[in-house]
Parts: sequence; C-alpha cells; structure tokens
Amino acid sequence: MPDAEPPPTDADPVIQIQYHFPQIYHACHTRHTRRRSSEHRLSRQDSAYLAHLSRHRGTRPGDLACHLGIGDSTLSAFVKRVEHLGFLERRVSATDRRQVELQLTDEGAAAMSATSVLDGERLRSVLDRLDPPEIEQAVHGLRILAEACRRARLEYTDEELNDEQE
Repeated sequence: MPDAEPPPTDADPVIQIQYHFPQIYHACHTRHTRRRSSEHRLSRQDSAYLAHLSRHRGTRPGDLACHLGIGDSTLSAFVKRVEHLGFLERRVSATDRRQVELQLTDEGAAAMSATSVLDGERLRSVLDRLDPPEIEQAVHGLRILAEACRRARLEYTDEELNDEQE
C-alpha cells in the first residue's frame, strides 16, 4: 500500500506532526507485554514513568505526579515497586535537605530502554538509514518538542488533567 501524500513542508506544523508521528510509532513500536511476563517486571506504564526521570538530576515526587497527571497514591505505589527492583533511588535533595528526589539508576535506564514502547532494534535500524547530521537533527527536534510538552504540562489546569484521566 503506498504512503499517503505528505503534507507540504509549509503546511501547519500541527498537521505535519500529526502526519509524521504515527509513522514513527507504527514503524518502531513493540507489542505490549504484561508486567509479569516482562524480564524486567515493568509494565509499559512503568517504563513510561521511568522515562520522565534522569540519572543525572533528581525529581521531586510531587513534581513528577503533577507532570504525569497521576495521584500521590499511584505515584507512591509505582515508586515503591520500581525502587524495590533497583530502578530508582530516593535521595535527599542537594538544594533542600528537607526534600526527597527520585533519580533513575543505571539499571532503571536499561530496564526503561528494554521495555520502551519503541523497540530499540527497530529504532536503530531506522537511524542506520540516516547520516550522522540527520540523526543529530532528528534527536534535537524531538528534544525540543519534548521540552515544550513538559512546559505545557505544567500549565494544564487541574480540570484539564482530570478530563485527560477519564
């Protein structure tokens, strides 16, 4: 089946992203597995939550829950489960000793990658078809879009977050 005609490069960026993103997802996504059958014992949702943590800087639990649009009890259960697996650590904040921060471990980064909704081998195969400058552009563009998504998420109202969860 031939691909649909892509939108012109001067088309509305929303239309362009809506056209291109599903193609990336379809080409690289993995089949969904259950937590019990996963080698790392992570669900897709667990993996997605881990993707919002860093190995290099801590994140306050309340900030993570707000960003993900989940309740404190949901986050607490997630943190307890993945901390027990060794995939994240709770650390005292370097800037405020009264605060606790969550930080991804090396094992957590490997587990998140292995259970990502995007299959690493498929993604590598796609990237192998690009030149190094194109890879750098693609990653840079995704990084910019992801950062804008994080900033937008902070601006959502409680009502918008509740509607999204329903």
